[in-house]
Amino acid sequence: MKMKRSTEEALQFIEENDVKFVRLVFCDIFGIPKNVAVMAERLAEVFEHGAGFDVSALDGFMNLEESDLLLFPDPSSVAVLPWRPSTGRVARMYCDIRNPSGDPFVGDGRYLLRQAMQEMEQLGFGCRFGTECEFYLFEMDEDGQPTM
Repeated sequence: MKMKRSTEEALQFIEENDVKFVRLVFCDIFGIPKNVAVMAERLAEVFEHGAGFDVSALDGFMNLEESDLLLFPDPSSVAVLPWRPSTGRVARMYCDIRNPSGDPFVGDGRYLLRQAMQEMEQLGFGCRFGTECEFYLFEMDEDGQPTM
């Protein structure tokens, strides 16, 4: 079960783990992860006001009237990236995408998933989600092509 962290607990975690940069992770409308890095000392401000980013250069976001959206980090998703330095570390947090008005961005996958979960609950169903690591091994033929 995932531990729920408050904003204050996430900020304390960042400080205790000597984090210098926080990668604010979101998925574009095709499900491809993207991120924006902020300095750890800005994180309290980002929790309150969001981190603005220009989506005009991202595929699938071009038809927006407003090219600026906001990322709001989920404090329960904070984790130190283990392949980064042990001092001045880097952490990541998954984010919700919102419009400048504060309303959820309708192309945000996290928002869409919450909507679907609410609809399922209203119908009397429960939802459980998890990741699955899956891969296939193929023998190669003499031309280096995978065989069946």
